[in-house]
Amino acid sequence: MKTESPVLPIFVRWTWTGYQARKVWETRVRRVMQAWPQIEIASVSEGLRACTFLRTPPQDVPVLRKMLNRQGLIVAQCPATSPVPLKASTKAEYHSMDVVIGSEENAALFINACERHDHDEIGRMLGYPECCRKFYLTVCAEQKHIDTVWQAAGNTRNGSQTPLKTLIETEGDPKANMILHKMNLKAVPHLPCSFDCSETAIMADQFADLGKRIGYKDEMEWLHEILSWPMEWSALHGIAEIKLPVFKMITNTDVTSDMRVVRRISSVFPEEGARGLTFPYNQ
Repeated sequence: MKTESPVLPIFVRWTWTGYQARKVWETRVRRVMQAWPQIEIASVSEGLRACTFLRTPPQDVPVLRKMLNRQGLIVAQCPATSPVPLKASTKAEYHSMDVVIGSEENAALFINACERHDHDEIGRMLGYPECCRKFYLTVCAEQKHIDTVWQAAGNTRNGSQTPLKTLIETEGDPKANMILHKMNLKAVPHLPCSFDCSETAIMADQFADLGKRIGYKDEMEWLHEILSWPMEWSALHGIAEIKLPVFKMITNTDVTSDMRVVRRISSVFPEEGARGLTFPYNQ
């Protein structure tokens, strides 16, 4: 299947599958999305990793600096760290700053790695597993893909591919489910190399425990449930459609002339989820 150069702007749009789904899950989803940056910051102050990389509005930086200075951390603007855009941007984020958070020494080392385009060192300082750093270097830095769902599904041990090689079905581990990462609905800060990466699962447990310790117990439980649901990712002509029991989402992806579909199979289904004849609504 041929992959063309990406041409579409970065975008994310989502809609609910029904009134009850929105009533129950809208607040939960937004709370998880809002909690994730706080957990990423805490992962540095708690010593889980050397640095974290955030995109934040410039007007929020002084408050962030004041808060983190008391913890011995600094907030420093850094150059672009990704050879391709991997994070969706809202209108507000187009005017945001890319910052690194860490000790003065680690922040300087991180910025130096960015300036050298040393993506392996960047990933190491962000605490990413070695296998996932190698995956990123191959798929994103070298092959210039902006979306890794298809490649990660292909790396998964129990993934089954159709004879036409346009559909991959897998169960995988919810902790390594990165399909919703553009919405901050993810168990780890990186892009896992597969849906069953054991190193990612270990890191996800650490982040979940941290989230619960700093006051996000409900959010971590909701997140795990969401990532456990059946979901379908399909991509064609640079647009990816993602279907879950409670909402549907579209976003930009690699431009391909052939349809690619990844289905995450699961028996976990929310009571408020939409039912139907096609996947994932027939689970």
